[in-house]
Amino acid sequence: MAQTIMAKTIVITGSTKGIGLGLADEFLKRGHNVVISGRRQDVVDAVVAKLNAAQNAGRAIGIACDVSDIAQVENLWRQSAKVFGRIDIWINNAGIINKYRNIGQLDPVDISSVVETNLSGAMNGTKVAAKAMEVQDVINGTRGAIYNFEGFGSDGMTRGGMSVYGATKRALTYFTGAAAKELKTKNIIVGFIQPGIVVTELGLGEAWGEPADAVRAKKKFIMMFGDPVAPVAAFIAARVLSNTKPGVRINWLTVPKLLWRVLTHKFIKRDPIGAAGLA
Repeated sequence: MAQTIMAKTIVITGSTKGIGLGLADEFLKRGHNVVISGRRQDVVDAVVAKLNAAQNAGRAIGIACDVSDIAQVENLWRQSAKVFGRIDIWINNAGIINKYRNIGQLDPVDISSVVETNLSGAMNGTKVAAKAMEVQDVINGTRGAIYNFEGFGSDGMTRGGMSVYGATKRALTYFTGAAAKELKTKNIIVGFIQPGIVVTELGLGEAWGEPADAVRAKKKFIMMFGDPVAPVAAFIAARVLSNTKPGVRINWLTVPKLLWRVLTHKFIKRDPIGAAGLA
């Protein structure tokens, strides 16, 4: 006898492309409801139409939202709840990256945009979701779950040219850990998602404008450690849906996996850039 899926509703910020879109597709494949979000409503609408057509279902809706504006984040929750009622999982994925430049060469507008999107945006999403989830019924021990995306810099590693982006991710890791402790008593799960090096336009965009040797060096690094969206999204979606503990870090590129790739890269040829269609 086939097992009946208890459909959950998942809101994903920054989900019109990249890993956010990959996650949305995975959740829909598994029978759940998804709210797509991005800054432009026309882009959001096009993605929703494509997803619903591919899945032959109307379980995806789209709402435009600039996560740096908390009023828009509040509207994202309100409109999502109006359609689906309970929101089970909120994923703060929206993020941008600065050009691979020395801090002195970055435009002040680019600096503020990265901070407002990556850090303030995730804080806004966490605040809005936490406040609304507090009044939801407890189901299977939780009122809801919130996940924040980590990235380069989350573990304290530093790299020239990544000062602003890395600082936002380092700060977000602290914030997420503290929020997990704060909301545990409210029966709200807060967790980390560490996707590793996912080959997307955002990630490859970091090297735009660099000399050819720098681009080649970056591609060599990505060829060894990068992954296309699909397998990473499938891994993350499965663990988000099954997790019942606060403070969990869902980590794709674990240390054993990383070491295996270092040891075998001369014998096992990988092409994540080609697999992602971005060669």
